[in-house]
Amino acid sequence: MFNNYEFFSPVRILSGIATLKCLPEIIHKLDGSSVFIMTDKGISAANAHEPVINVLNENTIPFVIFDDIPPDGSVNAVYSARELYEKHRCNLIIAIGGGSVIDTSKALNIAVTLPGDLEKYLGVNNLPHRLKPSIIIPTTAGTGSEVTAVAVVADKHKKLIFNSPYLMADYALLDPLMTLNLPLYITAMTAMDALTHCIEAYTCNGRNPISSELAFSAIKKILLNLPIVMKDSQNLESRLALAEASTMAGMAFSNSMVGLTHSLAHALGVNFKVPHGLCCSIFLPHVLEFNKNYILDELSELSLLFLTENEYKSSSKQNRVELLIKKISQLKQELEEMSKLPSKLRSTNKVQLDDFNFIAKKALVDGSIIYNPVKPTRHEVIEILEKAW
Repeated sequence: MFNNYEFFSPVRILSGIATLKCLPEIIHKLDGSSVFIMTDKGISAANAHEPVINVLNENTIPFVIFDDIPPDGSVNAVYSARELYEKHRCNLIIAIGGGSVIDTSKALNIAVTLPGDLEKYLGVNNLPHRLKPSIIIPTTAGTGSEVTAVAVVADKHKKLIFNSPYLMADYALLDPLMTLNLPLYITAMTAMDALTHCIEAYTCNGRNPISSELAFSAIKKILLNLPIVMKDSQNLESRLALAEASTMAGMAFSNSMVGLTHSLAHALGVNFKVPHGLCCSIFLPHVLEFNKNYILDELSELSLLFLTENEYKSSSKQNRVELLIKKISQLKQELEEMSKLPSKLRSTNKVQLDDFNFIAKKALVDGSIIYNPVKPTRHEVIEILEKAW
């Protein structure tokens, strides 16, 4: 753990049931006069953005909707959105959706604020100043993108990554009404995404006391409320708790980074179009098994949240960690039974065994691996892929 660290989280978070009613006041505070709504066609088709639209209509706030965003976002979507934004002379962005929508909205904010192509601003700290006002309203509880300084958008067969504190939204609104009708499959997948963010934030090389406390508390919320939501999808209190856990996880990992699970997820997601949360869910226990001897103390601390009192008291540190990993694998199995979320890599039907060498090479050059407790060899990464198969 680093002795000196910086923790940065400037996004104002409004959380609670019917938080959307605060939207007009927030727009006024941000001097918004014409709102540009970014979402995707799935949300539009399901009218999941309707609560936001109703609030804007009731308060006669002008808006325009752009929903042509593919699953991983795209540079072309950003430029198309910019044309519409400028045509309607908008001056405030509201993102309604999951990680892809949120990241695309951040990239749009670069495009409508700064001159030139997006590629000019790739990398870390390449934005010269603040961007246009923005509000993020998540419709999933997993990515934590509403409070991160990163945006990732696809460009053909690669991903463009932007990292700057100026990408962070002015406000994030957490309202369980926006996640109430989320299918169980997506609920399970995004919760495992958030759980992975927490565990890697707690155990990676960049961890710090504040990020660790946030991650620990978020795990507690996930383990308590995910089973409730899987049985009662309309439970507002537990839906809100999962949304808060996702945001807390985002605050944690954006200030500590992640690790090998994410390196593998990035390699698989970009090249084989497997959803990020699903990748994290599949790889998490296998990466923990690989890392465990380097982070025994941290995993033993986390086992407090997964084990019963008797299991914890009667086990050695090593056994507690083994039980923790086993419990995560069991959680994956339970979620597969309840939601059909695949627990094995082969069940995605996107990858073949002879792809493993390629995936391993991509994972080993991914930026997240720098923060893993130990750097694996290509052979060790392939072994992890084989265990996940």
